[in-house]
Amino acid sequence: MCHAVSCDTGRADGDVGVLSAGRARLEAEAAGSLGGSGAGLPPGDGSEFGEPGQARAFVVDFAALDLRCEHAAGASDYERRDLEETLKAVAARSSRWQWVIHGETRLFRVAVVGILCGEGKWSKARRFATCGLGDTGFMSRDGERGKVKTVGCGLRFCPRCSRRGGVKMLRKVGKHLAMSPHGELLHVVLTQGVRVGESLADCRKRFDAKWKKTWKWLTRSTASAMATYHVKWSQVGGWHYHLHLVLDLADGVDAGLLLGTVDSGWNRLLEDEGSLRKPVFWRRVAPAGSALPELGAERQGEFWTEAVDPVAQVLQYCLSDVLQGVESWVEGVNGSSLVAEFLAVMGSGKLRRLYGNWRVKVEAEEEGDADESEKPGCQPVAQVEWVRLGSLDEVVRSAKAGVELCGTFLQLLVSGRQNKGALCRRLRAVLG
Repeated sequence: MCHAVSCDTGRADGDVGVLSAGRARLEAEAAGSLGGSGAGLPPGDGSEFGEPGQARAFVVDFAALDLRCEHAAGASDYERRDLEETLKAVAARSSRWQWVIHGETRLFRVAVVGILCGEGKWSKARRFATCGLGDTGFMSRDGERGKVKTVGCGLRFCPRCSRRGGVKMLRKVGKHLAMSPHGELLHVVLTQGVRVGESLADCRKRFDAKWKKTWKWLTRSTASAMATYHVKWSQVGGWHYHLHLVLDLADGVDAGLLLGTVDSGWNRLLEDEGSLRKPVFWRRVAPAGSALPELGAERQGEFWTEAVDPVAQVLQYCLSDVLQGVESWVEGVNGSSLVAEFLAVMGSGKLRRLYGNWRVKVEAEEEGDADESEKPGCQPVAQVEWVRLGSLDEVVRSAKAGVELCGTFLQLLVSGRQNKGALCRRLRAVLG
């Protein structure tokens, strides 16, 4: 059975998951011939979203696109070009909710769709272009809680899904810190010089060789560690590849002495490869202390609640920054060759790793990556009756039109002690 949902207006006729129209309609509306605004990705202040009652946004047919992608290999050149343009149009016309979860990444997303289509990865291109359009809002029957059931693409180079991969790791580390005492916690950044013209693959290989030796100096002094790679394109014309670490020091370890050893060793490795010295950045995030229950009492999802305890709050922001997705990395990654290089490296190999005690499965930890507010934390969660509100684009549009229930749901995501991260800021901009 096929159900239709408009991506931006949120007009729903049935269940979320399958949406309808074709490239001609998409392109016509993008040009304004169907009364569409023609606006692309909305700005951060939300000033160009358009008001309810104005032109309806484009509609996407998941079922039809899936069928076309399935048979693309045997299709004619014209049909494949038509399909590619359709998918690019979907990516270019990001909905309000897609802007909230993907940020200002429209040009990158369109380029990625083109590369995936060129490689014959049609289904991946469809999933990437429509990532977030099937997200659904649910509110508890008592109106006290809200959650988002996500429908993402699952690709590591997706601005939204790469962030959700970090959320899973953040939850695990948060549970460890909520259940057990911890040592002194440090944030450390290891970086290397940018080489003009060096490929991203070679850049990563050069970094990994130094990191393997450096970890040997750290392993005896840390009880646990979390490492995540960040990759950005430098204005000088090369890749800036660096590593963020959160270290849980073992008992009796002097942070100053340890980091002095790491700094001298890292710079010796840089000099050995003919690079300039790069001082190792580090800061003390929290002193050794007892467990931090606030980090495990709720899910640290995309819309997480800011802790009351100052130590837990500082640690929350540190972990979230370290575990960011690729949204902030793709600025400047323009042109098909750079985008293709970025995809090849980001799509293979892990961006994040846990070491020591944090690798151990937490008691009662569940498998998989549950939806926002769906997975229990360290505290028992009573059975909740959830009411489906509709697609997030439908909910946003209804809230803008004055539907109180939808407005209340969105306020649940950003009110109270909600964090000051980019997603919450963009959702507040959408709500005006």
